[in-house]
Amino acid sequence: MIRIEQTILQLWHLLRADSPLGARARRRATATSAMAIAVLALFVSVGLVTIVLVVCAMVVSAGSLLAAALLLHRHRARLRGLGLRLWDRGAEITLRAASRTVPALRRVGAHASAGARTAQGVARTSAVEARTRAETLHRRVRSSALADRRGQAVRANGLEIGDRRAEALTLNNLALALERGGDARALALFEESATILGELGDEQNEGQVIANLALAFRRRGQEQESVEALETALAKLEPESNAYRKAERLRRAS
Repeated sequence: MIRIEQTILQLWHLLRADSPLGARARRRATATSAMAIAVLALFVSVGLVTIVLVVCAMVVSAGSLLAAALLLHRHRARLRGLGLRLWDRGAEITLRAASRTVPALRRVGAHASAGARTAQGVARTSAVEARTRAETLHRRVRSSALADRRGQAVRANGLEIGDRRAEALTLNNLALALERGGDARALALFEESATILGELGDEQNEGQVIANLALAFRRRGQEQESVEALETALAKLEPESNAYRKAERLRRAS
């Protein structure tokens, strides 16, 4: 295509040149055109109109090609500049869009990552808390069941051997164990133990159990009940006993 364009341009410049070569080329072109017209007239006269039309179409096509080549040559620099400007404009628009899109995508990715990390942390914390609560509940249920079985065993053993004092002391020990675990049922066991010892007339051990009950009241913030229990315990304990001195120190601290 470039060679054809160059040939057409060379022919055009030659025909326009103000020189002997240009004049001779114009004469030849005129003579060739006259001969072509004469031949076409001859074809028409003998009825070969189709051939004439084909030749005319070829001439028109050649003329159009020549005109297009001349226009392209004349405006090539302008068209190239326009193409470069369009290319630069497109590149600028693309860069601007990318500069706005990439930070937005980065922010979205950062928010998504932070949300994922937060969700993972919450899920991990919830799982740990749930496991801790389950383990605590399991220990409490197990301790309660064990305490119930022990209490039943103590009562059954007391009925078999008929030793209610041993039963009362065992209930006291069981209540101490429950108290260390914060189990409120220790209060009822202390009271049951103290009742049995009172019925047996064992005031020394009864006073010790009541002192334990007073301490349990104190730990639960029941100050009035604790003071009353301490007064009862001191009334039953022997003043020379260690249990009496401990109960006295507890009463002074209240």
